[in-house]
Amino acid sequence: MQRDAEGDSTVGRLSDSVKSVHASYSTDNGAHWHASATKLSGGRWTTTVHNPAFGGRVGLRSTVADTHGDRATTTVYTAYAVS
Repeated sequence: MQRDAEGDSTVGRLSDSVKSVHASYSTDNGAHWHASATKLSGGRWTTTVHNPAFGGRVGLRSTVADTHGDRATTTVYTAYAVS
């Protein structure tokens, strides 16, 4: 994540370290979201998504928080399809 620098016109952006990642998935176009555990290993965050048993579209959502308390949420309603 990046944040605006305060009071320093020579710095446009300052990098912040990721503190936490929360992930969830939906199999009903976002009507219901199911938490998916995240794991940090080797500097990478991963999660496991359970595909719908009878096929369909899967939506993904993640919320990332940095060490300064800033948060960003990204949602993709049709990330992929299972047939």
